[in-house]
Amino acid sequence: MSTSARFGAVRVFAASAAIAFCVLVVCGSLSSTEGQAPVKLAFSLPEGTVLPYESFNQIDQNYSGTDVSMNQTSKVEMAYGSGPDSTGASRVDLKYLEVKASLVQGGQLRDWSPPIKLEGATIRIMIMPTGDIVRFDPGRNIPGLSSAEELRELVDAWFVRFPDGEIAVGQSWTEEI
Repeated sequence: MSTSARFGAVRVFAASAAIAFCVLVVCGSLSSTEGQAPVKLAFSLPEGTVLPYESFNQIDQNYSGTDVSMNQTSKVEMAYGSGPDSTGASRVDLKYLEVKASLVQGGQLRDWSPPIKLEGATIRIMIMPTGDIVRFDPGRNIPGLSSAEELRELVDAWFVRFPDGEIAVGQSWTEEI
C-alpha cells in the first residue's frame, strides 16, 4: 500500500500562523485607524527576520489489518533574506534543523526513518507578497526526494495564499489548504 502525505499538520500550522499574523496586523491597524480604508494583506517581513517553527506530522494507515502510525517532528527555521527582486519576489530560506520520527505498528513503538531525509537541508524559496511561490531550490540533493513535485508539496505546506483584494472591517477570506 502506498500513501502520499501533503504534510497536512504543517499546512494547518503554517496557515494558522499566517492568519494569526494577518489578524494581528489587521486588528492592530483597525484599532488605531477605525474608519480608515481597507487593508491589503501581504507576505512581507523585514530582511533578516528568523522565525522558529516546530511541526508535527502523523500519517495513519492500515496494512493488511494492522494499524500503523508514522510520526515526524521537525524543527525548522524560516529566514527572510533579501527583499523583493525585480519580479517582486522575496527570498525565504527554510532550514530543517532537526527531524525525529517514530512508527507505532500493532501498538508497538518502533524506530522509523522517514524516506525523505530533510534534516540539515535548506530550501531556498522565492515568494511573492501574495504568498504565491515563484520558484524553489533545495540547494543540494535531498535523499529520498524523487521529484520536483514532492519538493513542491513540502514547500507549499509552509505558506498560505493571501486574498487578491483588500480586507475591510467585517470581511473575511478563506484559503483551502
